[in-house]
Amino acid sequence: MNRIGVLFLTSHLPYPPISGGRLREYQIIKNLSKKCDVYICAITKTMSADLQEEKELRRYSKEIKLFRAYQDADNLDSNLLPDQMIRNHSEEAKKYLEYLLTKKLIQVIHCEGYYMLQNIPKSSDAAIVLAEQNIEYSILRQKIEIDSDKKNIEINRSEYEKIYHYECKCWENVDLIIALTSDDYCEIVAQRGKEEGIMIIPNGVDHVQKCTSQEILSENIDDLSKRKYVLYVGNFEYQPNVDAATVLINIIYPRIREKYSDVELFVVGNNGDNRLKEYTNISGVVITGRVTDLMQYYQHALMCIFPLRMGGGIKVKILEALRNNKIVVTTSIGAQGIPCVEASGLDVCNDVEEIISASYKWLEQIEREPNRKFVDNTNIMSRLLNWKESCDLLYQAYITTLKSKQNEYPGSAGV
Repeated sequence: MNRIGVLFLTSHLPYPPISGGRLREYQIIKNLSKKCDVYICAITKTMSADLQEEKELRRYSKEIKLFRAYQDADNLDSNLLPDQMIRNHSEEAKKYLEYLLTKKLIQVIHCEGYYMLQNIPKSSDAAIVLAEQNIEYSILRQKIEIDSDKKNIEINRSEYEKIYHYECKCWENVDLIIALTSDDYCEIVAQRGKEEGIMIIPNGVDHVQKCTSQEILSENIDDLSKRKYVLYVGNFEYQPNVDAATVLINIIYPRIREKYSDVELFVVGNNGDNRLKEYTNISGVVITGRVTDLMQYYQHALMCIFPLRMGGGIKVKILEALRNNKIVVTTSIGAQGIPCVEASGLDVCNDVEEIISASYKWLEQIEREPNRKFVDNTNIMSRLLNWKESCDLLYQAYITTLKSKQNEYPGSAGV
């Protein structure tokens, strides 16, 4: 079978892997490149930084094109369109896609997020695959539910209605929808009223070990083995992580500190716009920023606490922690897509008090038996998909969708 051309359309350069979304996209591109000719089209808010980082992705792609976010914002109606669509609208990107389609270089357009679909020319005969890492309107609904500011609620409710309208509409105009969890699959099926054209392909569990980015923002703590700490990992340019870290720092950790005064809280991950700056001087709290080797932070942590109140899809941080045999205390939102019954050391809690109680329970056991290995997820990790297996499923989905489209429209691009 000939190699197929795939246009990978995304709202950021998928490198460095400083977030779950970027890590997922990096792994997909890396694995697909063994069977496909991958063209990357990214709408970016950080052009200068991305131009320095794109070298890593050249190894796995035929071509990389970057276009500035908000470039066409003045020509769009903010009263009608969600901000995600305004930010990621690009006439230049659309022209690039038209060029690739005219030259018959691509047969599949893989689109990460509903808001990227607007950049696909209407005349396209390529198979359009929409990957929903999470359902965007669900996240905003969660945010409204936990907000106490009436003005924010009103603003977000208006944005929610716009996102709900366009996201559901987009689901009707693609050839295949990829969901990451059964929860998201069921939501999409309920909205569309049919299962046809939707499938679940979860993330792989074998993640990038080290970041070789040009820009490392962390303080690089030398000897983690001598520190006693609980851990939160996340990309803090993403609101659900900021919210969870705020709850952890302001409410949960002070209670832990009262009982275990020698236990620190490490908050690790990309903090490029300093959303956590106000917490840098709190006793016991260490805000590291981006780090070179995330795995060492998992390795030496007493446990991981992820009090997520917003989010969707599979949380890469949970997979990473479980794969490193760490105790994980989280919420039902944090545990989405994880086989909780089988996972060792995974406590799923309903509220802050339950998280605090679970944290006490585990810290007491660790203090009593400091050399005991409490978690062993070797068996369950071996039964979950790795990235090669996940991307093999995705490739087969491309082929099946292309063949189906060719049968339905004989003049369309073939395999």
